[in-house]
Amino acid sequence: MKVLVIGSDGMSPILVEKWMEKLPTLRKIKKEGILGKTIPPIPAQTPVAWTTFMTGVNPGKHGIFSFTTRKIGTYKRKINTPDKIKTKTLWKILSEHGKRVGVINVPMSKTENLNGFIIPGFLAKREGIPYPSRVREKLQKKFGIKRFIGDVEVEILQRVKEEPDKFFERVNEITDMQRDISLFLLEEEKWDFFMTVFMGTDRIQHFFWKNVDENHPEYERNEFTFKV
Repeated sequence: MKVLVIGSDGMSPILVEKWMEKLPTLRKIKKEGILGKTIPPIPAQTPVAWTTFMTGVNPGKHGIFSFTTRKIGTYKRKINTPDKIKTKTLWKILSEHGKRVGVINVPMSKTENLNGFIIPGFLAKREGIPYPSRVREKLQKKFGIKRFIGDVEVEILQRVKEEPDKFFERVNEITDMQRDISLFLLEEEKWDFFMTVFMGTDRIQHFFWKNVDENHPEYERNEFTFKV
């Protein structure tokens, strides 16, 4: 049996239900599979939530409680990176049991020896650098890239208000590239477990939630409502 996991960071189940008729793939999954709710960890932040998902244990066991960790006795903070995770990931456990794995752009994932491959995601020290090298060589030959960063560049995020169209364009470009890379490696690599996480949904809702949530105090229906 093979398991394929497709993640969409920050995607709102409320909006998915609202727009279900316009989302044929998700509508089919709902009809033919199972749709349910999960209880998010506290706090429901990207590094905490994905670490909980990929380890199967709560923050008290995996050690990630926020984006940062405070140095005891001071107010200084350090960014939590995957190296701070205290327990094994799902794909590491599967690898140790002889299963082939493929992991793309999962937040808090890291470069590690696996029975398969990994492209580390958000907050990794070697974010976007495929491992092992054979996968990097395949991507360079097919797409002309040695590295894939599945997130919008900081300089674009800093100018969303001034250049919103550029932001949406970049989100779409990155999403399309990740789709193509994922489909390519699904065919090229042998795998029992494959996981890919898209970050665009998170970035969009951070900046444009007020344009889709009618209960938002600053709700404004405009062109971005439809772009979202």
